[in-house]
Amino acid sequence: VGMSVAFAAIYLIMVQVRYDLSFDKVIPDSERIYRIEWPNHYKEGTWNHYLSRKEPDEWCAGIPEIEAGGTMNTFLYPEDFICYDHSIKRNNTIDNLRIKLTMAEREGLEVFPFEFVEGGLEDFVNPNDMIISEEVADKFDLKVGDALYIGKGAVPDHDTRNIVGVFKKFPEPSNIASCEGWIGMEPQEYTHNNNKNNPYYVRLKEGASYLEVQEKIGNYLLESYKKEGLSEEEAQSRYKENMPRLNPLTDIYFDKISESEGLKGNRSTTYSLIAIAVLILVISFINFINFFFALIPVRIKAINTYKVFGAPTSKLRLNIMFETLGLTLLSILGAMVIVFAFANTPLSEYISTSVALRNNWELAFTMIVFLMIIAAIVSLYPAFYITKFNPALVMKGSFQATKSGKIMRYSLVGIQYVISISLIICSLFIQKQHKYMLHYEMGFNDEQLYSINVPRTILGYGGDMDYTGRDAFTDKLMQNPNIVDVAYGDGFIVSQGFMGWNRYYNNQSITFSVFPVSWNFLQMMGIKVEDGRDFVPSDEHLEGGAFIFNREAADRFGIDIDTKMGGHADTPTPVVGICENFNFKPLQYEIEPFAFLVFGSNGWRHPNEAHIRAAAGTDYKELNKYVKGIIEEFAPNADIESYELKFIDEQLALQYQTEDKLSTLVTMFSFLSIMISIIGVFGLVLFETQYKRREIGIRRIHGASAMGILKMFNKKYLYIVAICSAVAIPISYYIIDRWMQQFVYRTEMSVWVYVVAVLIITIITVATVSLRSWKAANENPVEAIN
Repeated sequence: VGMSVAFAAIYLIMVQVRYDLSFDKVIPDSERIYRIEWPNHYKEGTWNHYLSRKEPDEWCAGIPEIEAGGTMNTFLYPEDFICYDHSIKRNNTIDNLRIKLTMAEREGLEVFPFEFVEGGLEDFVNPNDMIISEEVADKFDLKVGDALYIGKGAVPDHDTRNIVGVFKKFPEPSNIASCEGWIGMEPQEYTHNNNKNNPYYVRLKEGASYLEVQEKIGNYLLESYKKEGLSEEEAQSRYKENMPRLNPLTDIYFDKISESEGLKGNRSTTYSLIAIAVLILVISFINFINFFFALIPVRIKAINTYKVFGAPTSKLRLNIMFETLGLTLLSILGAMVIVFAFANTPLSEYISTSVALRNNWELAFTMIVFLMIIAAIVSLYPAFYITKFNPALVMKGSFQATKSGKIMRYSLVGIQYVISISLIICSLFIQKQHKYMLHYEMGFNDEQLYSINVPRTILGYGGDMDYTGRDAFTDKLMQNPNIVDVAYGDGFIVSQGFMGWNRYYNNQSITFSVFPVSWNFLQMMGIKVEDGRDFVPSDEHLEGGAFIFNREAADRFGIDIDTKMGGHADTPTPVVGICENFNFKPLQYEIEPFAFLVFGSNGWRHPNEAHIRAAAGTDYKELNKYVKGIIEEFAPNADIESYELKFIDEQLALQYQTEDKLSTLVTMFSFLSIMISIIGVFGLVLFETQYKRREIGIRRIHGASAMGILKMFNKKYLYIVAICSAVAIPISYYIIDRWMQQFVYRTEMSVWVYVVAVLIITIITVATVSLRSWKAANENPVEAIN
């Protein structure tokens, strides 16, 4: 049972590890694909992958090592920017369908190895040209040449998108595999060079060095700065500030210093899971050895009887090895049953991909071969040990345990304990840090705060900003007496993905995050304005709108109120206030320069994340139903099932998914390791009660009580727990201290965590030892002596 649980745990861990280590590497030619990135002026040592569409084309032109290059999104665009809803009129009926889309230039698509089953990229030239996956084509019975109306209902005056290609879906795991289709982008001449919001990928020729290509791009930039009239010194300085790099596609998933959309992994988490898998494997085979030795007193006479009657020692050893392999194979079958059961529980959601054996048969087969080899190796020591004794001596008396054997067995149990205690401590601290982050005071009022994404068709679009749609929608929401206030932001208030702006102010280049909001956002969120004033409704009608910076930006850059700097499209925008600092990013990040922006009469889009303050005691289900009903009323063609009111804790939890997953997995596998370790202790106590059966009987005859016998056994194991705890505590402290370094804000390294971990092991050990020793302590002494 212990080995089955262990093997199932190892398999589940390795499914997650395989997913992480193969991410994006499964794409053909992935080792030749790179994303161009430039230094993030906002935070030194990090990189930004958002570029204009024109500049990288100029950088890469004429570099023979580049086989293809262009703007390409490998992650889904938000539905606010690209409508997923489509419709088609066929046979006098209208079919509504949803396709998850993103955008690309044809040159960008050519970087990736698309395999088309129909059509191709030759006709992918206009913004409304479209390629879709084979799965989508089969699901909705679509083909090249079909024109899809944008939106539901096949409304005649709606624009259409033309299918020009059907491609085979990219393999998983990869970000690009989540995309069901791509549409074209507007011509480059219509986009401003300052519009830096597009990833740019290149594919190098076979054998080309990306470092040489990187250097050639740098040389081009240096020469272009000189052509602008800059001196050698100024050109070199600008070159050092803006020198781009080529980031391998295969490294992006784990890259901590590169901002990225799409799924991201954590290398430390992956390596931690590998370590846990190894430790569980060690624990499980230690158990095997301990159980084997537990059975030696009752098996050794039988083994040596075979030897007396002429059985070759080599054959006896081979039989023991086959016995071990059979036990291992039986445990593997048990593990398969456990995995099947696990796949149908909510816990399976903590693994990033399917755990089904049919989807991971290569991994499963490799594990079976590996475990059988390890089992064969591990069986050698017990097989040689039990067959080494002189048959005559064993047949005359009882088996005598050697001192070296006792030391080895206690050492093995000690290793199990050190592993288990360390894992418990680490899991408790990871949970503690996760709870600390979820309940940390971020610097704004989060009482009864919800948010929901609102369709832009309700609020309006950019350009000449019209706020009548937003105000009408807000008024309708406010008719519900349980809604206290409503304000809008360009996304949720806590995020890793705020826009980064670079502006010149007081003869210096400054970089800061920008968060477009409605005029009442700070007031509703309880963010105090320390200098100047809060936003007012009239700010939304100024041409450039208005800024409010946080205290960090004001102190770092010397920003004063009643001054102006370039806002949207470099329109002069007044700074009307300085607000207190608050945590606008997850707690892995420190507080950095930040600005709220009211767009004014000229913006590129309406902030469409409605932040809703509800009255105390409001029923969530009723509130969610009401808000969704208003959205459906104002946007009847919206896919209402995709809109959901989220409580702030849910939104914050999304920022800490990695920590949540690690916390759950480590906790789950920690307690599995305890279970397996205790099975090992059970085996060792079984051995000792068998070996000391006569001694226990003699003690009972001389007046020892059953409780005294239990105390004798427990005392020994409590010493083991104490010694192992002294070893495990500094080890776990070092591990968790290193893990905590990734967070700017950390929970305390509380002593109670170590105490709880040791108490858990102690209580379980005492219970196990007592239960196993109880029978021996209460056995008839006469029978034990005989």
